[in-house]
Amino acid sequence: AQSRLLELGGGTGAFAEAVLLRLAELDALPSRYAILEPSADLRERQQQRLQQNLPVELAARVDWVDRPFEEDWEGVVFANEVIDALPTPRFLIRDGEVYEETV
Repeated sequence: AQSRLLELGGGTGAFAEAVLLRLAELDALPSRYAILEPSADLRERQQQRLQQNLPVELAARVDWVDRPFEEDWEGVVFANEVIDALPTPRFLIRDGEVYEETV
């Protein structure tokens, strides 16, 4: 199966740039590097950075998606400071009773 890397919230594009360059050195490039970036401004910045700083063949592996892959796939999801920023319920069981904790 072809490997993929899905980055949630690509920020400046610095992570994608560094990862692709390093994986190329290791001969371990994913078949596809996708960035799920809701901000049109950040997408544009990422595209400019990667086109300017990566060899053409590496920049060509990157695409931007509006949602996670729908089909089965193998690879890595990178989500620095994204998943931990999502509200998540937390529960506590005390004396057989379930309580929701809030912050």
